[in-house]
Amino acid sequence: MTLVFPRVKPLGESSQSRNSIRKDQEYATEVVDYLKLTIYKHEKKKGGINTGGGKKKSGGSIRNTIFLYLPPGLNESYAARYKGVNLGGVGAAALAAAGDIGPDGPGESFAANVSAAADAAKPALGYKMASAALSNVVGKVSPYGFSIDANDLAQLTDGKVFNPYEETLFQSTGFMDHNFKFTMQPKSAADVKVIYDIISELRQAMHPSSDNNKWLTIPDKFEAEIVRYEAKGGKEKLKPKKGDEGAGGFMTALLRFPNKMVLKNMNIDFGDSTAIRTHTPGMENEDFGFVIYNMSLSFQETKYRTREDFLDKI
Repeated sequence: MTLVFPRVKPLGESSQSRNSIRKDQEYATEVVDYLKLTIYKHEKKKGGINTGGGKKKSGGSIRNTIFLYLPPGLNESYAARYKGVNLGGVGAAALAAAGDIGPDGPGESFAANVSAAADAAKPALGYKMASAALSNVVGKVSPYGFSIDANDLAQLTDGKVFNPYEETLFQSTGFMDHNFKFTMQPKSAADVKVIYDIISELRQAMHPSSDNNKWLTIPDKFEAEIVRYEAKGGKEKLKPKKGDEGAGGFMTALLRFPNKMVLKNMNIDFGDSTAIRTHTPGMENEDFGFVIYNMSLSFQETKYRTREDFLDKI
């Protein structure tokens, strides 16, 4: 079952709702952009490999498809994690020794590099032993305490410090997050039903189910893409902007969803709906839901992005 909100078709010149507008003042709405969410059931391939965690079309049957208007405030944030490593002179010399080790074992210069690493360790080791001794002796008798390390002692005695030989090492890029906020205001009882179905599907997809043995199943995965509803020349179609002939563009090149995602957080805010209630005469006991639904969704991709995810051309 495909769920669409709002299900508003573009109004062309022949629309009956525009009969009161002069022909020369009509401006047909030709396109509407939607965020398409495809929900995939979590399944396993032979061999116990989980599906639904990588590229699109990677497995898992479709449970449902939801179309929501493209929300405002869209953004993407990229981050890479690095860590600094303090090698020191000893570490730098040790790396030179390690660099001479190949698939066939140590090279000819391995012994010399190990010896160089040992020589590089002597000054640092000497200052370390001296600083520890001074801190121990003076710290016991000084009313102000006393604690210095090898670098402090070298600076106080020789006016210099050890070269830290710091290096920055790449760790990972992390998982990409996507956050969306929607405001849904129903205009009819049919709209209320669609909104309820959308909320129900999302809630079910993000939670595990339980069997009789109290095992929990893995929640469903999501795919996202931007699609465009077009109405030109009396023809209407809903097409993906990416992968369709003639589709694409800068919007989908900048805002992309190359991997399947999990729904981490979902928040529904009904605003002041409880204070604004109207009823049709004779239907006072009917429940038509709330006047407004503010929904926020937080997704996380299930695979690290790499440079290859950004190699498309426009």
